[in-house]
Amino acid sequence: MVATDGHRLCYFRMGVATNGAEGANSIQCLIPIKAVRELLKILADEIRAGGKAEVKIRKGSELEFEIGTAREITGAFPNWEMVLPKSFDYFAELNVKEFRDALTRVGVMADDSHRRVEFVFHYDKVLLKTESPESGSSAEEVSCTFQKFSGSEFQNETVDHSIEDGWKIAFNAKYLNDFFTNQAARRDEQKVIWKFTSDSSQTEISLEGEEKLFSYILVPLKS
Repeated sequence: MVATDGHRLCYFRMGVATNGAEGANSIQCLIPIKAVRELLKILADEIRAGGKAEVKIRKGSELEFEIGTAREITGAFPNWEMVLPKSFDYFAELNVKEFRDALTRVGVMADDSHRRVEFVFHYDKVLLKTESPESGSSAEEVSCTFQKFSGSEFQNETVDHSIEDGWKIAFNAKYLNDFFTNQAARRDEQKVIWKFTSDSSQTEISLEGEEKLFSYILVPLKS
């Protein structure tokens, strides 16, 4: 399942069992967000009642679920696989609760237009800063692990001065908060895995141990 609004993209993967029917292993469809929300409510009720839910999908002019029907969106979905970064240059590991709480406090002072928060990463910490002519400024510091990849391994042998002097990047605080509200809620002791490209064009956020299941791709704000 993939969704995007042009500024961010999230995708989720999981194994499913099919009935062996022709074409059952390959089905693509676009579902309106309103239908997704209604389906989510129905599924939640089904799971509460029986512990699990079975969904059957019949593709046509309308998508027919065993527990409901939704009109399919016509058109082509963006080539989302082209958006996914092929490799990363930096890696950060942070505690969910510490980072979420700091982001919430700093985000209150962000300007209303872009909700911009700047992050300055060092080897063992990250500084969160925001400044607005209307609201003033705010800053927080959170401990973290931040390193540069050297191939598939971390670069520990030589000093990376871009990290030593502080590696900077900025994001819309609302988009980051959405990840922590929807995906990382009630996981206070879990670690956030955050990967970056060296040109600061794309980042990928996931929870430790769940990188292959769910990832959140977020485009940084320009300097």
